[in-house]
Amino acid sequence: MASGSYWSLNNNGVLTITRDIPSFTNSTPPWDKTKILRVEIEGNGVTSIGDMAFYGCANLSYVYFKTYYGNSSVTSIGEKAFMNCISLAGLDYNYLPNALTSIGNYAFSGCSRIMGPITIPNYVTEISPHAFENCTLLRGIKFPEGLISIGDLAFTGCSGLTNITLPSSLKDIGGGAFKNSGIRDISFPSGLTSIGSSAFEDCDNLQNVEVPGGVTSVSYNAFRSCNSLKSVALSEGVSLINSYAFSQCRNLSTITLPNSLEDIKANAFAGCSNLSAVNYSGNDSDWSSMNIAEGNDDLVSVHELEVTQKRMAENEVARRYHSVTIGAYNTWTDWRLIPTSRPVVNPPEVKTNFVEVPGADGSLDFTEALDEKIHYKPCEGSWEFLICHEQINIDTNHKYHSENRWATLWHDILNAIHGKRNQIILMDEWREGAEDNRFYVGRVWLNEFISDPSHSRIVFDYNLEPFRYLTTEDAQNRVNGVL
Repeated sequence: MASGSYWSLNNNGVLTITRDIPSFTNSTPPWDKTKILRVEIEGNGVTSIGDMAFYGCANLSYVYFKTYYGNSSVTSIGEKAFMNCISLAGLDYNYLPNALTSIGNYAFSGCSRIMGPITIPNYVTEISPHAFENCTLLRGIKFPEGLISIGDLAFTGCSGLTNITLPSSLKDIGGGAFKNSGIRDISFPSGLTSIGSSAFEDCDNLQNVEVPGGVTSVSYNAFRSCNSLKSVALSEGVSLINSYAFSQCRNLSTITLPNSLEDIKANAFAGCSNLSAVNYSGNDSDWSSMNIAEGNDDLVSVHELEVTQKRMAENEVARRYHSVTIGAYNTWTDWRLIPTSRPVVNPPEVKTNFVEVPGADGSLDFTEALDEKIHYKPCEGSWEFLICHEQINIDTNHKYHSENRWATLWHDILNAIHGKRNQIILMDEWREGAEDNRFYVGRVWLNEFISDPSHSRIVFDYNLEPFRYLTTEDAQNRVNGVL
């Protein structure tokens, strides 16, 4: 049994504290730290635990904060008070003293066996830097409403910490606060204003991040090397993404960027090789005015491709409505041909067979003599189209995408339609779902192919029956033809 004016250590390794513990920053505690297995702190009269009070008590396994009429009098835990207590597994049923207002720097740093989840008392407004650093088995932290800031490296290395709920009062998350922790999901409060450098760097289990608009700047390395991160959404109000903020997030596939974004620093998205979708709320002009530094090639190329595909989708209908469907093929959908003018079918020439009648005025037309009907010659003419090489090369979903693939187009069209009898539809005349859509019947063949480095030209000639027929009719038994 050993004792002092405010402490006693019995033979079972229980250290009892009856009044404030001073700071031992420049001195050594009076007890033999190797013999301490358990600490009991009286609930009345003890208001502070001084700096380094139990620093390095390697055998200490449990700390019990006694209460007086349901309350503990402890209001502060000093710097490094329990640092490197590598056997400490329990804190008074996972509760810190309910009157506690401050937790010092490194207070529980290196307590690698403490599990929790630990409840932080309501009067604590700040988690000090390094407070729970490298508490590798810590499973959870319950933050109080009223907490304003989480200090630098406060929970760094807490690999067992998987899920946390941040209070709505939180304003600031310090640099490296949760670096290399096990966090899988996190929801930031709308009032958050700062996420420090490397705050979530190397959080390999983190999957989704949504940054509120109050965080105007995403800090350097903030989410670097989060290997499971799949989606990031930055809210309106974020204006700056600093260097390496999301670099090496190799599974990041989707990012949402606000129109308020003005500056993306170098390598902010470097190594995001699986990025496939960039949802930007601004327009093309806004994007062009944004400062995007070097090392963000994945982001830029994905966005450019999306813009191109969006434009193509917007023009798809329009271009299709200036296209021609020949049998099973469409000049735009299948071949990306752009007409030089709106395709039309020339009207048929009227058949005539005039015979002079002796002794009478004028002549007779014998084409109407048998059935009293007007007869027509076939509709003949040509359509000219452009082959836009650049358009084909950027359309990665089209079968002619790749270098010089468009050059095979001529032969593909020959094999598909050249001289074959087909139904022909001018898509300008087509109305989706209408019952009075009509088609021509005849032959189309390739007449000319003129090559050019950027825009080649291809000419189709046609010879069609003079009438158009309803698409609801059997192609072999056509009736009700009209011009």
